[in-house]
Amino acid sequence: LEKLDNCHTKDILDRIEEKLRDKDLVTDTPFINKWTLKLSYCYELFKVNKNKGIETAEEAIKEAETSKDPVFLKYNTSFLHVSNSLRLLMLINSDRKVGRNLEALCGRIKPYVEMDDSEKSGVLAIRTNVLRWYGPEGNTQGLDIIRTAILLNPQEVEWKIILVILLNRCRHFNRNRKLSWADVREPVEMLEKLIRTRELSLKNRVTCQYLLAVIHRDLIMNDPKSELGETGKIKVLQLCKEIHRSKATTDPMVVSFCAMQLCRGGETETAISMIEEGLAKFPRHIDLNTTACNIYKNQRMYNKVLECARIAYDEGGYGAAWIYLESMCKRNMYLDHERFFEDLIKRHPSKFEVQIHVGAALFYFYARKKIVKGCIHMEKALKLEPTYEGINDTYNYWSKSRVNPLEVTYNQTLVGLAAKNHSDEEESILRRVQELIEVQVDVTRMNVCSEKDLVVEHMKGKPPLRTCSYWRRSWRQSWRSNSTP
Repeated sequence: LEKLDNCHTKDILDRIEEKLRDKDLVTDTPFINKWTLKLSYCYELFKVNKNKGIETAEEAIKEAETSKDPVFLKYNTSFLHVSNSLRLLMLINSDRKVGRNLEALCGRIKPYVEMDDSEKSGVLAIRTNVLRWYGPEGNTQGLDIIRTAILLNPQEVEWKIILVILLNRCRHFNRNRKLSWADVREPVEMLEKLIRTRELSLKNRVTCQYLLAVIHRDLIMNDPKSELGETGKIKVLQLCKEIHRSKATTDPMVVSFCAMQLCRGGETETAISMIEEGLAKFPRHIDLNTTACNIYKNQRMYNKVLECARIAYDEGGYGAAWIYLESMCKRNMYLDHERFFEDLIKRHPSKFEVQIHVGAALFYFYARKKIVKGCIHMEKALKLEPTYEGINDTYNYWSKSRVNPLEVTYNQTLVGLAAKNHSDEEESILRRVQELIEVQVDVTRMNVCSEKDLVVEHMKGKPPLRTCSYWRRSWRQSWRSNSTP
């Protein structure tokens, strides 16, 4: 871990703490995942607060000693080897006077060289699962380790599932790369073979079906109209239906994924049934409520959309916040927009502050036609992100398309300045933002408004035009008043 770039960073500690705070890190989540997350937390916390790190490690040891989880019971020696070794390392590097306690602790750790192949594979699997919390680098390192664990213990299904999860995660870390069959052949063949195994438990069967559906979904996203994409649509729908029929999982991540895929595949009633079953068990789960928003929106059940969006937003869901804002606007319900954006920044200060300002700017440009307010937010985003990296492409809720926020903003400054109806202070804001963009970006390569477009865009920013009957009535009144008796 010490060799990883993101080891001992505030970001990794914050992310682990956020996961541990998740009230719905549920029973269906493999216990090894939750336990190794706690180990990572001990390790990172120790660098900040040694005593708290040791206390958390002691909790992890108690869990390993008392857990009834089948994998824990089967690989108890491996789990205790790792947790006691971590505690030993912490005690050696702490300020505590430990004395003979170290000798006693050493005596409880079975050396790796004395283990049989099964126990060694358990240690390697735990190492892999710890590494998975450390981004692309950690996941890539974990691949070789878990492959060794499988060679040592080829009958263990859990290790093969961990390998597939890592392969999926590594693939997702590089979304820009075009997928081919060669990229997914290994996990697909492994999962299909496992699903055909009669001895596979129902819980593991559902896990394998879910992971296989994720791979086929990725192939669809890669190229929907290709042969792999068309086949993938059929496979995803089939697998999600089987998962729903089995009633063998309540894992919110699996339920959210399957319900959304069923909705996209036209199985709306099944999708609603599945998502509502999930919400009945985890009524305040962020992902479930966010997915429910999208499914209900598809059916124009806007009261339900607003209800679920509000819950997910209150629980800290970032994506749901924008659905909530959109729902409030569509229903013309009062919302203090500036207070909403300020609250969102307080909830996600470091992770999403730039994106929030960009999103606020697009909201004011598109939904409220308030150019100056939009530019105020974009100016803040540009100052927070001086390289402008990540501000040149985003999804826009208000146009339902991907846009270049820099291009949109630059055009809005042109529209605003052409209108010549702003105060000196407002005009100064527009020019500042315009100059900030011109310093970093070659605006000659942008789709910049022509003079004719500026007039049209300015008209769009005015209040809605009156109805035809209004203009006919006005014209008649004008004609009568100007006509001679």
